[in-house]
Amino acid sequence: MPSEIDHVVADYRAAEAALQALLRRADELETAQTTVMGARASLTEAADSLLASERALVDGTSGLASLSKELAKTGQSFRSVAETLGEMDQASLLEVNEQTQAAIHEVGTAVRVGLADFKRDVTTGTSRATELSDVVRQSVESQESTLVEMRGNVATLRDRILGLEGRVGEVGSRVAGLSTRLSQVQERSAQIEVTAGEISATVSNLEKRAGLILALVVVSVVLGLAAIVLPMMM
Repeated sequence: MPSEIDHVVADYRAAEAALQALLRRADELETAQTTVMGARASLTEAADSLLASERALVDGTSGLASLSKELAKTGQSFRSVAETLGEMDQASLLEVNEQTQAAIHEVGTAVRVGLADFKRDVTTGTSRATELSDVVRQSVESQESTLVEMRGNVATLRDRILGLEGRVGEVGSRVAGLSTRLSQVQERSAQIEVTAGEISATVSNLEKRAGLILALVVVSVVLGLAAIVLPMMM
C-alpha cells in the first residue's frame, strides 16, 4: 500500500511540474505576443507613413504638372517679350530662347529623376513592409497554434490531475478502512486480554480451591485412619 501511495504522489507531482512549465511557457508566449503587437503597430505606422509618401508623390506629380504649365507660360512670356522687343538682335533672342528651353529641360529632368527615385523608395518600402507583415502574421499564427496546443496539453494535464486526485481519494478511503479495521482489531485484542485476565483469575481461584479441597481430603483421611488405628492400639 505505501508503494502505491508513493507512486500516485510522484505522478501528481510530475503532472504539477509539467503544468507549471506550461504556465511559464504561456507567459513567455504572452510576452512574445505583446512584442508582436508592438511590431504590428510599428508596421501600421510605417504603412501610414508610406501612404503619406504616396500622397506626397501624387502631390509632387501634380506640382510637376503645375510647374510645366508655369514654365510653358514663362516660355510664352519670353516669346511675347521677343516679339515686343523688335529692336533686339534676332540672334540674341534665339540665344535667350535656347537658354530658357535648356533651363526648362534641366528643371524638368531633375524633377522627374527625383520623383522616380522617390517612387522607387516608396515601392521598396511598401515591399519591405509587406514582407515584414507576412513574417509577423506567420509568427502570430505559429504562436496561436502553439497556444492552442498548450491549451490542449493543459486540459489533458488537468484531467490527469483530477484522475490522480480520484486515485488519492480511493487510496485514502482504503487507508481509512484499514485504519478502522485496525482499530476494531485493537479493540478485540483489548477485549481478549481482559477475558484472558478474567480466565487467569478464575483459574487461580480454582487452583486455590483445589488446594483447600485437597488439604481437607488429606485431613479427613488422616482423621479417619486415626479413628481406626487408635482403638486397635488400645
